[in-house]
Amino acid sequence: MLSIRAFAVVLALGCLGTFVQAQPTYSREVSRIIQQKCQMCHRPGDIAPFALMNYDDARVQARAIRGAVDSRIMPPWKPIPGHGEFQHDLSLSDEDRQTILDWVDAGSPEGDPADLPPPVVYAEEWRLGPPDQIVSMPLPYVPIPREDRPDRYRCFVLPNVTDQDRWVRAVDIVPGQRQLVHHVLLYLTDDPDQIKLLKQFEDEDAEPGYDCWGGPRITPGAGPGLLKAAGGLLGAWVPGMAVSELPPSIGLLVPKGAYAIMQIHYHLDDGPATVADMTRLGLYFQKDPPKNRLLTLPLLNDQFVLKPGVEGQQVNMEFPLDLGAFGLPLPDAFVPKFSAIAVGPHMHQLGRKIRADLVQPDSTQVPLIEIDDWDFHWQGLYQFKDPVPLPYRSRITASCVFDNTTDHEVRWGESTNDEMCLVYIGFIAEGGLSWLLFGNPS
Repeated sequence: MLSIRAFAVVLALGCLGTFVQAQPTYSREVSRIIQQKCQMCHRPGDIAPFALMNYDDARVQARAIRGAVDSRIMPPWKPIPGHGEFQHDLSLSDEDRQTILDWVDAGSPEGDPADLPPPVVYAEEWRLGPPDQIVSMPLPYVPIPREDRPDRYRCFVLPNVTDQDRWVRAVDIVPGQRQLVHHVLLYLTDDPDQIKLLKQFEDEDAEPGYDCWGGPRITPGAGPGLLKAAGGLLGAWVPGMAVSELPPSIGLLVPKGAYAIMQIHYHLDDGPATVADMTRLGLYFQKDPPKNRLLTLPLLNDQFVLKPGVEGQQVNMEFPLDLGAFGLPLPDAFVPKFSAIAVGPHMHQLGRKIRADLVQPDSTQVPLIEIDDWDFHWQGLYQFKDPVPLPYRSRITASCVFDNTTDHEVRWGESTNDEMCLVYIGFIAEGGLSWLLFGNPS
């Protein structure tokens, strides 16, 4: 029989073996997390400052990785868990976060290379294969910082995007200079007055395109329907964001002859660019006309005044899902069935928190999105995993919280010195008079 001392040694060795086996390694655990959450930006030639394609890359940057993960700066996923469920979620689970912290604290062990997952093969250009149509910036552009801010926000006008009405199932963007292009927003208009404004902005600017800090400086909107403004958003791109494909039943209408406005945020921390950018837009069309048109509701408050030197100032807004509130009283039998497909919050640099909720007719509250550490440079359009029903006579409410650290009042506006409190809701309207109100195909 084992003595008590021998039994204790055996027990200790067993516990040690369990500990050693449980210790995370790069090959077995960390490489998989990095592949899923980091490599889409941290790869050669992309926007991240260093690559994370292998063990040596990760070992050298281990302390930087730990700091970014521990402070929740990276991956740059802003929505709070439990406030909307979204496709292509880049956030780290508590388990994955702890795995990375433990790995660094243990000295960043490599483990057995035989445990490595197969490498991810990234598309060199178009992630869904060759697009049905490619639209490029009209002219190359070399972004140069302005004196009043380091980054550059530039709008490029893409005239007559399609030669016939097209139903789009997906939009992809290939930046010409990945290390400079921080995000892209795409707007649509087919309104002659707005197109005239675009041409004026271009004529007044000596460089290609025109400056557009907060938005496109026009009122977007395109396509048929009484509520034309609902057709004004074409898409968005940020580094690491997967391409979202709409199902065959939903499409985004690009009317014949419509103009697209491509707003590009150039990140210029390292100074002026030395090579011109030529970002391209790829459109993927539905094979057949869909049942429903993807539309956009801009929920906003443009009447606020932020007092100087005051933190935590809240701005509220509300949108009633009741056509009667907009002078279109309809019998319930003619009212479409609404569902939310995506959500995109937007503020400028004084914003700190933003959230949106659905308040149903029985006062039940459904959270749509909440971000409690807003960063103007990390914003996106988030697509829900499943459509969120929007019962008629519900209300969509939203709030923005600002820290006005300046010495002057701040109001709604387009410039860097202004602010916005805005939430885009991507939605569909099925049945009823949706064809008349929104140009729905069925």
